[in-house]
Amino acid sequence: LSWTGLSYDDIVFATYDDSVMMRLPYFVAIDDSRHSIVVSVRGTMSLKDALTDMDTNARTVPTEGHSGFMAHDGILKSAERIKADIDEHDWIERAFEKARCRSPNHTYDLVFVGHSLGAGACSLLALLYRAKYPDLRCFAYSPPGGLVNGVCRQYTTEFTVSVVLGDDVVPRLSLPAMETLREDLLSAVSQSTYSKPRIFTFACCSACCPAWCCGNHLNVDPCSASDCLSAADHGQARMNNPERPLLEQQVLRGPGQSHQALCNTDSSTSASAMFSDGGGDGGRVIENEPDRGREVFYANYNLFP
Repeated sequence: LSWTGLSYDDIVFATYDDSVMMRLPYFVAIDDSRHSIVVSVRGTMSLKDALTDMDTNARTVPTEGHSGFMAHDGILKSAERIKADIDEHDWIERAFEKARCRSPNHTYDLVFVGHSLGAGACSLLALLYRAKYPDLRCFAYSPPGGLVNGVCRQYTTEFTVSVVLGDDVVPRLSLPAMETLREDLLSAVSQSTYSKPRIFTFACCSACCPAWCCGNHLNVDPCSASDCLSAADHGQARMNNPERPLLEQQVLRGPGQSHQALCNTDSSTSASAMFSDGGGDGGRVIENEPDRGREVFYANYNLFP
């Protein structure tokens, strides 16, 4: 509470119960400084949360007035459980009523916020509540990269902002990405002239002892133009294959508008220069501390095409 500036009286409801799968701790609070009702959802902190992350099947999102929305099944179930609990006790309406009593001359907005698994859950909560609260906003910090399908992601750009720090892997992680990595590895191994035991031994030693890897390496000759072209054709054929698993046909992405923050500690390179060819459409330095060798750069960076 001291970090957020809130007091106990600002907390309308809070639960820490994560005793079963698909049940995430969350709280509903009043932020008078920003005139907002805040619903915040906790991220992954237990084995049950990790199992929720792994329930990656795509399922239809039950939204009013929209069709074709698909989402990560485990996170959607968590969001629906939170919504059912909020609706049963009217926590959001109670928060609005309390805020109006405290500040009758101000209008309060509804804001959802979360990190990691909580970011995915709050993004879907915002989606489920959009019909009732059309002016709501959602801030998702490092949301899962495999959360919603393309048509749903496009819709969430109207009210959801995703913030990613540096090279965080979670917003870039999805089943299609892992399957692509697996097939690329199998393709590379099948085209390699080295024995499979040698490749496996080198990989294990490199992972267990990086210092050993510095003095030992596999000499790999650059592929010829024909080999590279063959690999590219293989990749394109793989993506266009109608017999690919269902997950390839229902690609899930991260939610909303994606923004990336990069902490640059290299004094010889400007953080803004690192985004010059990165596909961003603008950015600015939001924190510059030369004494600490730290520069934080914010950019509108499309991580979820």
